[in-house]
Amino acid sequence: MRVLLVCDGNICRSPMAAAYLRSRAAHAGLAHVVIDSAGLLGIEGAPAAAHAIAVGRAEGFDLTRHRSRGITAAEWLGNADENESIPGLMHVNLGGYHIRDIEFSAAIDVDADKVGKDLSEAIWGGQNNTIKFTDVPHLGVPVLRGTTLDGLGTYLRHLITEADGEPVDLVKLLRDTKTDVVVTSNEAMSSKEETRRMFME
Repeated sequence: MRVLLVCDGNICRSPMAAAYLRSRAAHAGLAHVVIDSAGLLGIEGAPAAAHAIAVGRAEGFDLTRHRSRGITAAEWLGNADENESIPGLMHVNLGGYHIRDIEFSAAIDVDADKVGKDLSEAIWGGQNNTIKFTDVPHLGVPVLRGTTLDGLGTYLRHLITEADGEPVDLVKLLRDTKTDVVVTSNEAMSSKEETRRMFME
């Protein structure tokens, strides 16, 4: 079971509530319950407010190491109705996978504007022509250098600067990150025989 407590900035109310609930859960022997907190404003890396730290200290829990984070789309839409229309999504449930089942485990690209960045930053870099639906907090998933093969088409080849460095071992990456589902872009796969064969193999 997972419990997510949400407030605006994730520097006061939700971290205090999460810390208190963790202590109560521990006393009740509910070690299997994962308790976390997040903020609607997408503030990243801010420390807990001084008065929250003081209250925590008085109540017996430490908030000095807390750093705020924004709520992810997967968390926000985790309980979305499967018949609900959501901007940016064709299906809430695809092949038995609900939004709440999504966990970003690995990312590859060949674009120098994306490789080396956290996935949350890389999605806005390079040739991104999709409107922004939501802020994305830091995901802890670095974008690694992929193999180009025939993956750059006629038009993108003139727009993208390929990243330096050797391509990552895709098979090893997927195994090490325990990735279950691979999602590729249409540009990477459309009419690209070598690229399709690599992913299939």
